[in-house]
Amino acid sequence: MTLHDGSQVILKKLEQDYDPTSRWQALHMLEEAQQNNWLVTGLIYVDPNAPSMYDLYNMPATPLNRMTETQLRPSAESLERINELMF
Repeated sequence: MTLHDGSQVILKKLEQDYDPTSRWQALHMLEEAQQNNWLVTGLIYVDPNAPSMYDLYNMPATPLNRMTETQLRPSAESLERINELMF
């Protein structure tokens, strides 16, 4: 793909048989892309055993945009304790 200034970007789509759970394949692909000045697109690496952000941060089952103001806002007592710790 040629850009407006004449420079070129080469997009490299991952092959059909590429395994995004293989760390070795991911590192090999990134090294090859760097050597060839490719911009690799697609899912490069995923660890299916890694905990999700949902699990890491103990997110509630209800989406935050569906919660009421009362559910989202800390109580006055909680804010007071936080302020005492900070100052």
